[in-house]
Amino acid sequence: MRKSILVIVKGPPSDDKAKAGLFPVTIRQFCTIFETVYVFSIKDQKGEKAETLNNLGDAIYINPLMAPGTFLGEMPVNAVNAQLIASAVASFCNGKDIDLVLSLQSAPDSGKFAKQVANRLGRPFGSWEHLTSYERKHFIGQRRRLKDFFRKADGIAAVSEPVLSHIQSNFGVTLKNSAAIPNPAPEDIESSEPVDTISFETYRTGGPLIGAWTKWRKIKRLDILIDAFLMTLERFPDAQLLVAGRVMHEPGPKAQHPNIHFLGHLSRDQIRSLAHAVDFCCVPSDYETFGLPIVEALAAGKPVVATNSDGPRSIMTEGFLGELTPTGDLNTFADAMLQTVERLQDYDAHEIRQFAISRYGKQAQIDRWAAFFDTMTG
Repeated sequence: MRKSILVIVKGPPSDDKAKAGLFPVTIRQFCTIFETVYVFSIKDQKGEKAETLNNLGDAIYINPLMAPGTFLGEMPVNAVNAQLIASAVASFCNGKDIDLVLSLQSAPDSGKFAKQVANRLGRPFGSWEHLTSYERKHFIGQRRRLKDFFRKADGIAAVSEPVLSHIQSNFGVTLKNSAAIPNPAPEDIESSEPVDTISFETYRTGGPLIGAWTKWRKIKRLDILIDAFLMTLERFPDAQLLVAGRVMHEPGPKAQHPNIHFLGHLSRDQIRSLAHAVDFCCVPSDYETFGLPIVEALAAGKPVVATNSDGPRSIMTEGFLGELTPTGDLNTFADAMLQTVERLQDYDAHEIRQFAISRYGKQAQIDRWAAFFDTMTG
């Protein structure tokens, strides 16, 4: 077993499943690979939120250990004082047999800070990337520093192979060690315990129950979902659409249809119940670096209709998982929804679920991370 890793995160890892809690899942997985896992949040220097962090397994959250009596208690990390705080973090970690420094989230924030700490410790550094903006080339004022970070990193992981390709092509760099390591499925997704779906089954009126859940920004294309569902209603008038997640913009008058139900923000436990209740899941996004709703639906044994963007394309590699359509194509997405309704009896829930668990379950993730750390430390 390796000795220690220092994990840099942007904000304190939340123990609230409503916020997905995927970074705590990953950190707990690191605890099976390293003897000691240290975690530092660049947005919580005072350790004020430490009392909420009861979900990190055996990992040590170092913020509250450093804050008392140090300048960190008064200084947020920013461009002016990041070097000072990086030096303080490195001083704390001296003598703790740190093997490497890894940032979670993204290079523009935690990654560049991790690089500063690692340079002081003389240890390898890397990052786990997920930004959709790597596909869209949106790096105003950051391109030079990001290019330098990626060029010098000892390892870059990303939630899908296309994200790695976008980084290399958009920044003109060749990554030394790269690996596709997807977002982990929430751990309860693997549970075989019965799931209570009654609160969502009450929406069923005899036709198919269709679900979609995400944070509905414009790139998630709620407009396509609604229009495609209304086209589905022409053939299946008893179909019902359950839309979960915060809606960031006005969905328009079509969303007032009585067969469309906005559920608002749901916890991860509720999302799991929703995934088991619906007949299939829809992901109409223009951009997805990964697509956690797809994995959640597949782990519940349900097929998915998604667009052929980076993440969905990397997940839905088998025809028995559902349908992929071109991004931004309303008619094709609607046709795929209709085909899925007509073929519901042909989908094998057990086969779909086993695929999801074997590909995205805990052990698969641990194996990926262990192999990636091998490449970083030689």
